[in-house]
Amino acid sequence: MPITRADLAQQISNHRFTPRRREGYDMQEVDRFLDAVVAAVEVGLPVGDLVGRARFTPVRVREGYAMAEVDDFLRWIVDRTHELEERAPYLPDERSAAPQARSARSQRIVAVQFSPVRLREGYDMSEVDQLLDELAAAVDSGADVRTLAGEARFTRVRLREGYDMGEVDAFLREVVAEADGGRTATPDALPLPTVIQEQRGLLSRIFGGR
Repeated sequence: MPITRADLAQQISNHRFTPRRREGYDMQEVDRFLDAVVAAVEVGLPVGDLVGRARFTPVRVREGYAMAEVDDFLRWIVDRTHELEERAPYLPDERSAAPQARSARSQRIVAVQFSPVRLREGYDMSEVDQLLDELAAAVDSGADVRTLAGEARFTRVRLREGYDMGEVDAFLREVVAEADGGRTATPDALPLPTVIQEQRGLLSRIFGGR
């Protein structure tokens, strides 16, 4: 019986890698990337290019996923998706359950990767990841993405790994611009409540508020 998109998505979600304390891939980055691959599989988006662009931070001391296992599994995913793409975009029993095409936008939010920084100030990784999950859900549900991004507050960290602040700010600016219909985000186009500006909200900092 041929594999279906639902089958493949389930297998990817359920897969587990061996944790290693010697050099391995950053666990959080791999898990978030696989979530993005699952979303792409479910909506019928090409996965080969997504996998080809994947880059994971090598980690030591703390646990990471065995690199060879991750690499082999990604190759397996590409092979399985090629099999699916050689058939009809969806099998008859999958069409009714296919997610809305709009999920492609949330998939891009979940898939984004930021450079980790340690010696200079960065944003707390878990807080940024949580916001990205919330933004992806907001995109799919039609909720107010601009307000969610504008009210974001991230703890700034040093000495432990954080996300590059400039990269995070730039990506959130793109997300807000897409939510506004693809227009380029500018200070005039993004009026913010006074209280947010006084508290130096994220968008206020991005767009030059003092």
